[in-house]
Amino acid sequence: MSKIINIALGVVGAALLIGVGFLIYFHFHPKPPSTELGISYQRWSDAVSTNPDDSFSRANLAKTLLQMGNTDRAIQEFKTAIDQQPKNFEYMFQLGLAYVQAKDNANALDQFKQAADLAPAGSKYNYQFEAAQTAFNMGDLQTALTYVQASIKDSDVLWNSHYLLGQIYEKQGNKAQAKQEYQAAEKFVPGDQDLEAALKRVSG
Repeated sequence: MSKIINIALGVVGAALLIGVGFLIYFHFHPKPPSTELGISYQRWSDAVSTNPDDSFSRANLAKTLLQMGNTDRAIQEFKTAIDQQPKNFEYMFQLGLAYVQAKDNANALDQFKQAADLAPAGSKYNYQFEAAQTAFNMGDLQTALTYVQASIKDSDVLWNSHYLLGQIYEKQGNKAQAKQEYQAAEKFVPGDQDLEAALKRVSG
């Protein structure tokens, strides 16, 4: 019996990883041409119509809708996908991005926090960074500081995290630490104009 359960869990885990991978692909790749979006929309729309309980198809329909600019419907589809899989942190992350697009930072921050809480160690950093960036955009420097530091601690692979941390320190008037973080970010992207300008501001 335990062997059967292990196999079943393995299938569920593989399906989740495939779903996460598909959504991450959409997040980091440019918006496809409208004809491709139309094909994608029809594919996922048909899949959802055939099986309304398929959260994977629904989440990808939502992502396609978001890319098409139909933010309100995308949010509703992501919410339904999360209702179907309440612990799917990637769906929460994507819903957070949809809220950002809708300029609803409060709900976006809540989704990024939930995604960060549920994601395994070593995979939290992107969700934590988005939470930090959203909090920073809202003027909540303490929350931004907490989450960006957590992002760097979880996995120091995002130059943006050091840049954001530098911005927070700069706003707090701590030029020495701001400079240190800007220099750390510069190691990832040497010659970046924004970083060079930031370093000049805190080096005077």
